Amino acid sequence: MLRLLWIAGISLVLRQNAVPDELSIVNQGTTVAKVNRGDYSLPATPLIDPAKLDSLLDNVERQTFRLPRDAEIGNHGGIVAEQPGYRLDRAGFTHLFHIYFYGSGTSSMEVPLKLIYPKVDSELLAYLREKPIGHYVTYFNAGNKNRSRNIALAAKAINNQVVFPNETFSFNQIVGQRNEKKGMYALP
Repeated sequence: MLRLLWIAGISLVLRQNAVPDELSIVNQGTTVAKVNRGDYSLPATPLIDPAKLDSLLDNVERQTFRLPRDAEIGNHGGIVAEQPGYRLDRAGFTHLFHIYFYGSGTSSMEVPLKLIYPKVDSELLAYLREKPIGHYVTYFNAGNKNRSRNIALAAKAINNQVVFPNETFSFNQIVGQRNEKKGMYALP
């Protein structure tokens, strides 16, 4: 809303902040942030403060980032399909923010996202199931409860791991440090 003000014979036009002048940032129907144009300008200039915009980008990225999930073989032997992940399209977001900032009035924008594809998809798993390259069997004393639990936890950690050509499989890297905090027991 604009208001005309007369001071000593000079007319001034003032912008009143009675009407909200904010941007609603929405991701898949959920508002992740609401920002005001004035909070992102450099003092005494009509320019965007790059540090504040970077901070906003980081905040929105933290809220919208989702890791992709690889396809896997389920508990009953069927293939569970992969799910793509999402990452903030920073350039696209910056472009939309500039449109809002240099425009006027209240606005809303959907967060622009880039797809992150999973490393293992269901097609690859179907192919790998048809052409196994080997297997290994071992025996142990199932009466030793600590050892049985450790093997079960390790098997759960390495289940559905796919090793691609020129990659190295590291049991220690996948299972991690074995300690009681992770439910593993020290063996004598």
